[in-house]
Amino acid sequence: MAVGKLLKKLREEKGVDLEQIHKKTKLHYNIINALEDDRLQNINATYVKGFIKIYCRALEIDDKEYIKAYQQSLSRASQKDKEKDKEKAVLNQKPVDKVRFYFKKPFSLKRFIVKLSILATVILCFWLVVSFISFLGRKIFSSRSKPKTKTEAVKEKVNVSLPVKKVDSSKQSSSYSQYPVNITLDVKGKIWVSVKVDGKTVKHGALSKGASETWRAKKEILLTVNNAGYVDLEFNGQKFSPLGKKGQAYKNVQITPSGISIPNQ
Repeated sequence: MAVGKLLKKLREEKGVDLEQIHKKTKLHYNIINALEDDRLQNINATYVKGFIKIYCRALEIDDKEYIKAYQQSLSRASQKDKEKDKEKAVLNQKPVDKVRFYFKKPFSLKRFIVKLSILATVILCFWLVVSFISFLGRKIFSSRSKPKTKTEAVKEKVNVSLPVKKVDSSKQSSSYSQYPVNITLDVKGKIWVSVKVDGKTVKHGALSKGASETWRAKKEILLTVNNAGYVDLEFNGQKFSPLGKKGQAYKNVQITPSGISIPNQ
């Protein structure tokens, strides 16, 4: 018999009613009824043990035996719950699909060949795509790295010549006769220049705004300037103002008695 029913039976045998139990234990009637009807499964076991102790003291009996019986009932209930869980797990377990196992599709050579053909087609398409991409890459790379022909190289080396007025040799001064190449740079802003006179570097550095420099050569002058827009060039008395656009750099501008030649940049 359950603990609650034993306690109720014992109370009735002693002639104690619920009112007396309530006064002695200070427990609510609902708790007393639930205890006697064994309906305290949802309450913490510690509280239930406390209710049993109080109830037993009210009846003036030893509570150890009843608490032990309550613990045993808890163990049995826990065991039942485990068995129920096992039964649920067995019921919920999906049965083995024996039908599908025994009636698998038999091997078909035709179906195998079809699948193999599809796989081969996919591999071939992939290979074609990779080959096409590789071909395009080689084409682009070869076009960029292709060595230039002599004709192309000559075309790239064509210089831009500035028109220079021919000066009558009879009117040239003796200095012009001795040095056919005479240039003067008038600087309108800070620039950097490099000047070679007949193969010898005579200037390599900066020129400040307002500076004016003159060089003479027998054969040629090579002029490099980082900002042609800030330079007014005078060649054998003929002015080029400015030498180029602002921010435009010239490298190795060749100045000879026949004129000025600016390489393509």
